[in-house]
Amino acid sequence: MKEYRILCNAKILQIVLHFLGYTKEEINISKTNILNWNLVRRTLLNDENFFNKLEAYDFRGPKGAVKSYQMTNYLLDLATEMEKGEYHQEEVDRYNLGYGRIWQWLRYVLECRVKDIQLRREKKQFLREAREEAQEKHEDWDQRRQEAMEIAIEEKEAEVEDRKKEKSVLEKDR
Repeated sequence: MKEYRILCNAKILQIVLHFLGYTKEEINISKTNILNWNLVRRTLLNDENFFNKLEAYDFRGPKGAVKSYQMTNYLLDLATEMEKGEYHQEEVDRYNLGYGRIWQWLRYVLECRVKDIQLRREKKQFLREAREEAQEKHEDWDQRRQEAMEIAIEEKEAEVEDRKKEKSVLEKDR
């Protein structure tokens, strides 16, 4: 692919590069949203780092701060729209099979990434609800404990009062 002078479907490579963490400034023509194919071909695709990033990418877990054009949902929506339009898988495979595999990889990984995010959100929500339930149970237990202590204190005070009365009655009888 790096031997091609002109790259058809450059938007696919642009999305893949954004997904892998490259910024617009690193891959686009200055002050545009157009992929700088000559720069990308000479620097990124000649570098083993690009293919190592593809191979080592793990869709699980948080990824840290990303720019708005690198967000998973945005890229997935963009890829879905592109797939419906002129970037259909068979067309990309016909152009270049390796490029088609990268396009397919991107769509699969984006879907897995979204599912991972949903699972982590559900897990976080479950833990949040469990924590709230535990706090409510603790507050309920604390309330019952306070009430029991107040009742015990009142009983003890009544017992002390009764003893004082008995003592005062005994002292009067003497």
